[in-house]
Amino acid sequence: MADPYAELIDVGVLAVQSAGLKREYALARFERLADRLQRTDGSVAVDLRATRVGDSAGLEGVLVAAPWLLCQRCLEPFQAAIESPVRIAFVSDDAAAEQLPQDVEPVEMDAGRVDLAALVEDELLLALPLVPMHPTAADCANAQAVTADEEAAGTASPTHRPFGDLRELLKR
Repeated sequence: MADPYAELIDVGVLAVQSAGLKREYALARFERLADRLQRTDGSVAVDLRATRVGDSAGLEGVLVAAPWLLCQRCLEPFQAAIESPVRIAFVSDDAAAEQLPQDVEPVEMDAGRVDLAALVEDELLLALPLVPMHPTAADCANAQAVTADEEAAGTASPTHRPFGDLRELLKR
């Protein structure tokens, strides 16, 4: 089934014109991305410029979003700051992909048009952290609770080393 919201762009024509593409998409429209988010409110700002990369048409720019993810440290939702640079070239086959500089990601396509929204969703999926966590441990809800308990007790919890006495046992 075709996406009724698809925005097909002809990257070859845009690359000749060195055209800029500024869009904003709601995160809720991306079905595959929504499965990895805690909340789908918010949007992604797209700022791309069509360019030529060797013999291929390409896009370069940045995607900026603040999706809600689940922190794997404290298991609480948090809003991550994602700023993902994009530098891709559209190629017809593997041989053309090998001719590209290493900092350019090849994307194979058959026709001259590409769905910009699908491309943005793919780039956002790649930009998500493998293990989402608050920027610092102090930002986590559990870390704040432990710190508050330690302050109330007046001492920090001692470090527990289960194998600390193993050396002495081995000497016997």
